[in-house]
Amino acid sequence: MKKNLSTALLISLFSIAAVHPQVIKAAVTEEPGSFLIEFYTVLSQRSGVKIQKIPLLPQEIPNALAEGLVDIGLLPDNEKTNKTALIQTPVIGSPFVLISSDDFVINERNIIDLRTIAVFTEDEPFLIREIIDPFSLEPRIQKARHYDSLVKIMSTGRVSAIFIPLDEFERSLRHINEDRNKFGQPFIAGYRELFLVLSKRRADKVAPLMDRLIQTLEEMKNDGTIEELITRP
Repeated sequence: MKKNLSTALLISLFSIAAVHPQVIKAAVTEEPGSFLIEFYTVLSQRSGVKIQKIPLLPQEIPNALAEGLVDIGLLPDNEKTNKTALIQTPVIGSPFVLISSDDFVINERNIIDLRTIAVFTEDEPFLIREIIDPFSLEPRIQKARHYDSLVKIMSTGRVSAIFIPLDEFERSLRHINEDRNKFGQPFIAGYRELFLVLSKRRADKVAPLMDRLIQTLEEMKNDGTIEELITRP
């Protein structure tokens, strides 16, 4: 009888572990200089929740959430995200800006003169919503896979302007050691906010750990840790 009870207890414990895993899988991009890897490292250390970082291309993250290959990610609150994930809490936010060369100051009157705009692939819907449709523009759109690439493209003058979150622009300048004086003043064109999101497919399994993550994340926002991670070189 004692042996049977021990066996039953082990089976029960293994079942609980399978239903409520002790590791959360987080989607991270391979964007050079991205703060996500360090962000999840600090979040894991401070919350006591083990976080496994899964490198993905930005366009792969929604499908990975939908299929349960990852548990959490940082994404904007939009229709595409809401199909696959549950919004948890805001993490970071930044204005979207148009930036040109140092001798061209973009404004509402001359914005129509922009012939070519470069944009990070996943940000194209924001460009259309915030710039192209409101100003009835018809520019050629050049897509880039990294924010650093956008800044390099603009520094060579190959496009009229780039569309980029301001915090990513400033991070890229630091990361690739580019001269800020090569670029004009930013024209603010909307706002991007990224949220911690939870895979709908995995929600029941990782729910017991999410409260700890969210509580720790709020502490990191309040004590300036998030801002420090964003502004690090």
